[in-house]
Amino acid sequence: MQLLYSDKRDTMTIGQFYDRFSATHQSRRFRPFNEGVVLSFMYLGLLFARENWPDLVPDDALPRWNILPVRLAIGKCPQPTLKYLVRRLRNSLVHGTPTITVPVGTTTENMAKAVTLTFKDTNPKDTADTFEAELTMEDTFHIAKMLHSTVVADVADRYEVTTPCA
Repeated sequence: MQLLYSDKRDTMTIGQFYDRFSATHQSRRFRPFNEGVVLSFMYLGLLFARENWPDLVPDDALPRWNILPVRLAIGKCPQPTLKYLVRRLRNSLVHGTPTITVPVGTTTENMAKAVTLTFKDTNPKDTADTFEAELTMEDTFHIAKMLHSTVVADVADRYEVTTPCA
């Protein structure tokens, strides 16, 4: 907490933060960036946005948003739109079915492209309607950030305020 309010806030690297934290923290197993952080980000960035602003998710083709899934297995919708993909990702998050795969040899340099998240969903009203999408962490975060920025812009317009990024 001291770092947040110190004059070193803007000059300390992530590595320096981690080293300083590790030196003062009780547990050696703590990692500031871990699977729980990834899923928390997804819950807030994707699920919360989708639940509260469903009409803001565009019904566009995935390539228009530079989203290139590693693998898609969607029998009933082989060419999903962003709106469809986000709805099914949301379902997977709600039902607790995402899995994170970290290949052996993953480094901080290649983590965004090497680590993948797999989302699965089955429609309870039609069990033949299954969904499985494997996305890189980079694409998954891109979707969450895109939804977050869309929501921030909408809220700013609605309440006539300037966004923090403007």
